[in-house]
Amino acid sequence: MRSIPFQHLLPSGSADTFAEDSSGELPGNLTAGRRPSMAVNSTISPVVHGRTLADWCAGVAERINGGGYASIDQRTLERTTVLVTLLAQGTPMLSSADIASEEGLREVRHAWFVRQRLRGAMQPPTFDFPRDMAWCSANGTCPAWDAPRDDTDSYLAVSIAAEGVPGVYFGVNPTVRTLSVTLPPPPSRCSWRVVADTSVPCTDVEAAVLTSSVFELSAKACFVLEAVTGPGYDGAAPASPSW
Repeated sequence: MRSIPFQHLLPSGSADTFAEDSSGELPGNLTAGRRPSMAVNSTISPVVHGRTLADWCAGVAERINGGGYASIDQRTLERTTVLVTLLAQGTPMLSSADIASEEGLREVRHAWFVRQRLRGAMQPPTFDFPRDMAWCSANGTCPAWDAPRDDTDSYLAVSIAAEGVPGVYFGVNPTVRTLSVTLPPPPSRCSWRVVADTSVPCTDVEAAVLTSSVFELSAKACFVLEAVTGPGYDGAAPASPSW
């Protein structure tokens, strides 16, 4: 059996990886035109046998906290891993251990709610599905891909708009420090509203319209904003999602 390249295990949703690679090795050119849903994203790498998501996150948090950095919350790492897995293009695969506890089940349900709510932008049926996308750094500009990296430059976000979804902003802070993230302007006649923030339990996420263009994002956390018609535009505040 041919070994699977490591990039196939990543939630990249890359057309050149999943639609082109190996197309000449299977009869009938079976891999050509492969859809995003055919990529499987797992919370645990297949090469790490016998370890749960909680085990892995506990080990990462222990190593970071032992390095003299600010304290990293294991639960934040777990929530971030689950949310990134469920929002990545492709089919998510979770372990039964991820939902063994009431808290774990609640977080997975919330992440699934966000996936379903924003699927028009985050889960396109094909790689060439029409979407407006822009990559963002922590200071709100396009990332300098070739520049030397520091903590601020390690932050990465994407802003997406698609039919039926005015706008989505998804940002990830992989650093060990809290970052002040400058948000891009929301679409016309809209405001940004928080639908997920893994720095806190989902029950503590306030589905509120943001009044500031700067968002404080904890270390190892990610967050999701959706564009909604803001107060004053249609005479009423936007309805809060129910989770």
